[in-house]
Amino acid sequence: KEKSLQMELEEKEASAKEAEEEEDDEQEIPVDQLSEIDSSIIELLVKSGFETLAELSVTKMQELAEIEGIDEETAVAVIEAAKKQMENMESV
Repeated sequence: KEKSLQMELEEKEASAKEAEEEEDDEQEIPVDQLSEIDSSIIELLVKSGFETLAELSVTKMQELAEIEGIDEETAVAVIEAAKKQMENMESV
């Protein structure tokens, strides 16, 4: 488990660097910073390749609902929480 966690971190760092180059003006908030959402759901999102709240905020509900363990209601909650949290970050 220790090793896979390290690998995940390295992958996140690599993709975060790529994302930074693409969108310098947008704050990259990691998915695991998503408040109001259960950690088991966040884990599913990360495993499915979601890395930032910006990504989640523009994802279609149907796409999230296709992930095993996430229903439509949860998908809507995740997207709304991501949008809300990004708005809060911008206004700070």
